[in-house]
Amino acid sequence: MRRPALRWLAALSLGLFVGPALACPVCVGSAGTTPVLAMIDAESVLIVALDAEGWRTVAAVKGATREVPAGALRPPAGAAASSSWVVAQDRLTHAWTVLGPLSAEHEPWLRRIAATRAPSTMGEADWREHVAFHADRLEHADPLVAEVAYGEIARAPYAAMRTLAPKLDARRVERWLDEPALSRRTPLYTLLLGIAGGPSAAERIDARARAAAASHDADNLGAVLVADLELRGPARLDWVERTWLSGTGRSLPELQAALQALSVQGGADAAVPRARVVSAYRGFVRSGHALAGYPALDLMSWRAWEAVPDYVALLRSRTPQHPASVYAILAYLDGAPQPEARAAAAAARAAGR
Repeated sequence: MRRPALRWLAALSLGLFVGPALACPVCVGSAGTTPVLAMIDAESVLIVALDAEGWRTVAAVKGATREVPAGALRPPAGAAASSSWVVAQDRLTHAWTVLGPLSAEHEPWLRRIAATRAPSTMGEADWREHVAFHADRLEHADPLVAEVAYGEIARAPYAAMRTLAPKLDARRVERWLDEPALSRRTPLYTLLLGIAGGPSAAERIDARARAAAASHDADNLGAVLVADLELRGPARLDWVERTWLSGTGRSLPELQAALQALSVQGGADAAVPRARVVSAYRGFVRSGHALAGYPALDLMSWRAWEAVPDYVALLRSRTPQHPASVYAILAYLDGAPQPEARAAAAAARAAGR
């Protein structure tokens, strides 16, 4: 396969292997590299103060290093004298980075944060405890504390986010969504509004979903549809299928957002049962869309082999498919237990697919 197709598949399928160690794909991109991830990878983490002579260590939080070497780190632009900051030394490059301002009173909190386990080692119970710890600190008065809380919940699996329902105040989340300065956090707060629930949340999300459908706006569409399905359940999936998956005239970003929403809900297997998502995926495959292979990675991860006849028929029909879509379909058929699946994959390769 050509490298561009592989890159396309990697980008398009971000987060489709939904599991206890992987982030919710509709909002993790907005979180970026969080301060916690930087601290997990750090050799040393310090709280330092800036004085006339440079950096002075206030607290050594992680690692053996007790001070920033002279000349290793420039003060942030506009940093005030005596201000305190969190700095980290990368384990591989040994370079120092300023992670953000933080008063020394938060040292106990920072010690817990710096000891956070890598996402790949966390199970479902770990994630539930993790998001519960950070939920009360969303939009904290200290900017770094607020940034950490946002980033850690944004990179959590959606199933873990759903456990926050008893802790969420829908009116408070709506205020965050109405704040222009918090626009980067809109995907996560949209998801949290759907989880918080209530009549006002349902009306707001429904209006956003219908407006996006009418205007072909894909911005934040994935999060809106996840929240919509969370609030209205399996019956709402019929409308999503008719609107985005069963016809033409939808852009690639729109289609990707709708499929990601199904992936998130299917991964959680709660508000919308996974079996219903699999059924929607199969309908999309039977539509013969050029990206019909998009759901294959989820179906393989979930060991949902019901779609084997649909993919076999698609390959035999020789309906044009994007190369990355073919790659995903063949991977799914190779992993299926049915002999006809592997036979169809072998025949497709022999025919030059």
